Amino acid sequence: MLQRLHRITLWILFVGCWGFLTFVSCTPERDKPAKTFRFIDRVSHSTATYTRAELTSLRNEGYAGGYVTVRGQTRRSLVTSPSSKLSFATDIPTGSQLSFSIAVATLTKPKFASPIEFRLSIRNGERIEVLFRESIGRSKRNRWFDRTVHLGNWPEEKGEIVFETKTGSSEETLFPLWGTPSLTSGLKTIPPYNLILISIDCLRADHIGAYGYARDTTPSINMFAEHSVLFEQAIATSSTTLPTHMSMFTGLTPSEHGASNLTKLSAQAPYLPEILANSDFQVDGIVSGAYLAQNFGFERGFHSYLSLHQPRAARTVDAALSVLDRPTSQPRFLFVHFIDPHWPYQPPEGFQERFGPIQSDVPKMLNKVLKQIPPEGKHEITQAVDLYDAEIAYADQELGRFFVELKKRGLYDTSFILLTADHGEAFYEHKNWQHGWTLYDEIVHIPMILKWPKSKQQGRVATLVSQTDVFATLLGQTPVSLPHARSFDLTQNVEMRSQNRPRRYAISEFTSNPPPGEPPVKHISLRTSSNKYVASFQTDTDGFSIYDIITEELYDLHSDPLEIQNLANSSEAKLLSFRKGLAAYLEGARTFKSWQDGGLVLEDEAIIKRLKALGYMQ
Repeated sequence: MLQRLHRITLWILFVGCWGFLTFVSCTPERDKPAKTFRFIDRVSHSTATYTRAELTSLRNEGYAGGYVTVRGQTRRSLVTSPSSKLSFATDIPTGSQLSFSIAVATLTKPKFASPIEFRLSIRNGERIEVLFRESIGRSKRNRWFDRTVHLGNWPEEKGEIVFETKTGSSEETLFPLWGTPSLTSGLKTIPPYNLILISIDCLRADHIGAYGYARDTTPSINMFAEHSVLFEQAIATSSTTLPTHMSMFTGLTPSEHGASNLTKLSAQAPYLPEILANSDFQVDGIVSGAYLAQNFGFERGFHSYLSLHQPRAARTVDAALSVLDRPTSQPRFLFVHFIDPHWPYQPPEGFQERFGPIQSDVPKMLNKVLKQIPPEGKHEITQAVDLYDAEIAYADQELGRFFVELKKRGLYDTSFILLTADHGEAFYEHKNWQHGWTLYDEIVHIPMILKWPKSKQQGRVATLVSQTDVFATLLGQTPVSLPHARSFDLTQNVEMRSQNRPRRYAISEFTSNPPPGEPPVKHISLRTSSNKYVASFQTDTDGFSIYDIITEELYDLHSDPLEIQNLANSSEAKLLSFRKGLAAYLEGARTFKSWQDGGLVLEDEAIIKRLKALGYMQ
């Protein structure tokens, strides 16, 4: 694990660009970019992760490029020594501009380090022009600075872009970084289409006006839904943040993708941001949940990935708009995650009493929610719901501002926008608070709303759909072929372009942490449009075998939508069918998940502190 001042974290992928300690020239083949030339793509790299000592040893091997995280913000970066030079030959389209970030990361506190000068120049034969020059001293280390340089005065069609750093310091623990350096054509036209994925943490479908909620919690989402397609039966794959978002990005259930708070996603697993980045999309992410931080491997494929440490919705929107204002002539994929409805239900000023006065001892009530203590009465549940709804209303307000700003930038009508949630939230309907403990509908019934460019499709769809379908739905808006058939393109339900294969079940699952010496307990729900079956059973460490079924539940969702009457003892025929379905699902997941695990998650002090603030750790 890397230790660092100011809690910076580095994940750096090895690069095969060799040279001397103070000078290296990387001169790839001339490749005329259609729209954007990314310099990092011209440097080969592996997927190794380096410790602090190994980073220092790279000084003797060459230079690195890959994913570098500084203060929660990841950039795909060229990593150099304090004095270095890297050059790239490329065509220079008319009106081109260079966008990039610069930073100096440190692994120790430099006492007498001289400033590092970043210099960017362009040359063609004897003609040389310095485009940019800036120094970063001690007070500005461990921060990203975004910069843009215009090449409008360069008269040549070709040139050699030179990235250079200089310093008088011999400090070996300074790492100059060029973050996501890109050359764009400078065209002012708006890209033909964009993909935007919005996820709101803990947002229950039945607390949204467009899904029938009586309270005015979501006027912005309601208006968005009026011009979109709303899926009435969208089901989450799990009851916690990490596996559900991995399902969105892979099109796989948790048993199939295998990612958890202990194990990262395998490099062999398909990953939406990486696929889109390899398909000439500009790929950016703004997240506000600790379990979406870089520690867990979510940054893979993103050109920039920001994990906010003070994640109010207003700041999330501001960060997302800042990303959209960076120049690009490519189509974009933007992932925006809001966490406001998550415990501890502390809405900002002006929202605390939006849905009722604060009557009970709120700190005492919040502690009960955190520790799964039964409420003293209905008033405590009401108070928790009031505050939760207020958090939703605040996030909705800021989401509305985001939509307004998209329209101002001419991006709303040109974007395919998918709005959803990772899971819901429980308020003691089944003797549990929060999420992560059950698979009842207050947890797994999530919103799923799609807006087409120019809102050309509108309406409601009653078909049962899964969170895994986010993957195929977004890829379906591109020329990219699906890498597997476990995710379905939801637009086909609406546009009737082809006969969509019917989904037999929507799968939801989670695994309980067992007592020492006990086997894991897995909980899996198989849901149809009319019934839900939930089995809890002891399994092996891989989670694909059923050793001993502990409990079974069966609900008729038409007559019993609140899942109160367990019919497991009176419907043997249906139980048998669901048991066969469960066994088939586990065997299929075992067969499909043939790749190796992606390595262990490393939790540093910063991420542990964030997890504690959200109630995940005591």
